[in-house]
Amino acid sequence: MLKRLSILLLAVLMIVPAKAQSADCCECMFAPRAGQWQFDLVTGQTGYVNDFQGLYYLLPDQNSDLGLGGSATIGGELAQTIFNLGSFNHNNLSNIVGLQAKYFITNHIDLNLMASYDLNLQPSKNYEEGTTIYDPTIGEIDNDLFVPGQKAIQGVVTNKLNVRIGSNYYFNHRNPRVSTYLGIFGGFQMARIEAFYPYTGEYAGDDEELAIYRAGSRAGQILAFQGGLVAGVAYSILPGLQFGFEVAPVAYQYSLLHLQISGLSPYYACNHDLKAFAFPQFKVGIRF
Repeated sequence: MLKRLSILLLAVLMIVPAKAQSADCCECMFAPRAGQWQFDLVTGQTGYVNDFQGLYYLLPDQNSDLGLGGSATIGGELAQTIFNLGSFNHNNLSNIVGLQAKYFITNHIDLNLMASYDLNLQPSKNYEEGTTIYDPTIGEIDNDLFVPGQKAIQGVVTNKLNVRIGSNYYFNHRNPRVSTYLGIFGGFQMARIEAFYPYTGEYAGDDEELAIYRAGSRAGQILAFQGGLVAGVAYSILPGLQFGFEVAPVAYQYSLLHLQISGLSPYYACNHDLKAFAFPQFKVGIRF
């Protein structure tokens, strides 16, 4: 279904310029004008970092070789593990991507921005040992007087940042309610998780004089840079209120993975991803 919509969209874009007419026509109450703002609720596919498991899949394991997924000696593919750049084989148009702001610098050209940030902080907590009380009257420990200990909590900090900017050129044609556009976009995103080991009360073997202390911290981070072309069509049901569909005919993404355990050498890996017909999205916009 989405593939057919994309082919139809590109066909319309090829035909529209030939039928374009002046933006000064009386029907321009539906067309954008210089100085106007537009805000779109965007749903569909993105190239955002996968957020399953709360980014914990990015944390390196100090008990094995550094890397993500895969076998014991070969790591998993970054594009499949970390990103889903978007295609007509893997998409979810019901997913809310975010809110996009547009400003029209002319009657045909806009500048647009979409951004989001998420910070989550879980402070660490050290293990506190429970206590038992010996009752001399019964000659043994009284379980009824036991004071339970408190479990340790691993401290975790996660950060996620997504920024996408772009510019579109809009075409006018005979049906004033319909507008099509071509544009370019660039984006940056970062996802980072860092964990801090607390004191856990664990001992090495049976030696209760030798407590186990792990590496102070471990972290996983991914940086990604995107760029590409977009093509879209919008239909105005009322002046200033419209529905639209957008796709990226070409999209490129460069990703850099960084894993680090304190006291050890860092681990780096990169990935290049070039796709056609990425980021299929539906939009509902208000312009004023």
